[in-house]
Amino acid sequence: MSATAEVAARRASKPARAGRFARLNRALTERVRLRRGVNGLLTALYMAIWASCGLIPFNATDLEAFFFPAARIALEGHPFGVYAVRLGEYYPNANGPLSLVPLTAVGALAQSLGWIDVLSLRRALIFAVFALFPLLLAREGLHTIARLNGKPLTGFARYGVVALFAFSPLLWQGMLGYGHIELAIMLWLLLAGVNALAGGHAGWAGALLGLALLTRSSALVYVIPLLGVTLWRRRWGQAARFIALYALVVAAGLAPFLLADRQNTLFSLVGFRGELPVGGYSIWGMALGTPWETFAKHYDSLVVLGAALIVTLLALLARRDLDVTSRDFYVLLALCGLCFALFIKTVWPYYLFEPYVFVCVWWIPWLREARSQWSWLVWSLAMALPLALIAAGALVDYRIYNAPAYTNDLAQWSRNVSLLMGTVALLLLTWLVAGKRLGTRLARYNQDERVLAP
Repeated sequence: MSATAEVAARRASKPARAGRFARLNRALTERVRLRRGVNGLLTALYMAIWASCGLIPFNATDLEAFFFPAARIALEGHPFGVYAVRLGEYYPNANGPLSLVPLTAVGALAQSLGWIDVLSLRRALIFAVFALFPLLLAREGLHTIARLNGKPLTGFARYGVVALFAFSPLLWQGMLGYGHIELAIMLWLLLAGVNALAGGHAGWAGALLGLALLTRSSALVYVIPLLGVTLWRRRWGQAARFIALYALVVAAGLAPFLLADRQNTLFSLVGFRGELPVGGYSIWGMALGTPWETFAKHYDSLVVLGAALIVTLLALLARRDLDVTSRDFYVLLALCGLCFALFIKTVWPYYLFEPYVFVCVWWIPWLREARSQWSWLVWSLAMALPLALIAAGALVDYRIYNAPAYTNDLAQWSRNVSLLMGTVALLLLTWLVAGKRLGTRLARYNQDERVLAP
């Protein structure tokens, strides 16, 4: 066959391949049984990938140091004594108790199978079960994007969005590399809570945010924008229901532990943080060796909450149209998540998964509006933000695992990581303040292009 004929054959095959792709995409959209079968197959594959990762010999993580020892205490008949766990003689389990409920159930299953003392098999079983939570998070993300878009994603686009959540390097760093199996649980509950509040179900939203706080303490920072917007809109009844159910769930969740082991529970969840040193990779890492180091050691959490409050007030003053139903509300949530990473005294890579999720939820719906070259350019530039968060997490992870080679430059690494996170925060804040005006201009530009098109 001549070269010209080969080129012609390749060109003829391209429409055929495109046609097959379009037919498969349409089939996944229209045929419910096919879609359910594909979903079930991909779920099983995802669980198998996580289980196989558990079989790989790996460094000891917080799963082995804190979470599973606490689950062992529960399995031994003391479910409210789990905060007696210590790494060495001092470091406690500083996370809420909710993630220990499914972990204890998995521990009971491992015990019945004879795997509870076989590290690789036990880890494989834990990861296989907890792989369901990133999928639940991705599902809630799809519901959120559908609400913001006005219609659900279908076909291959749906699976692409799931992959952004389920295969995020920050998620895998947190769960596999550091053993924080509660990450996806907290964000799933948090997204569900935001969707509930957007739907007018304030009591249910408060209950879900309370459960999120019982999973990870960082969930507290997101109560500020949620409650702030509700109060700003003078929805006093919704605010009252939100606060009442939030307080009730948190109190009911912690009360048994406080009654059974008050000293260890308070020390683990509140008291020990003030004694931890400044570990770096946030703004406070640049204060090492200065008087500000003592301040950061004791008051970093208050600075985080204060920064989130200031950002929320600035957003509400600059954007009178901002509401829980707005797409840009997720920019505010991402900014509050970055307040946590920027002003907490020690940053771990998985802290950045929280703003990553909110940035993705805000960024993905733009694709539906990218009808001109200018819109595509803005959408592509916005794509750099989640990538920058992944890069910041990679920098922190690299420095942690290569600490002996960089013993004297923690302040420099903290400055570099803070600069990257701060740049993302500044861009998000700029969009939050001026985004409505830019969005209006883009819409007008798109309309003008369509009018002038031949």
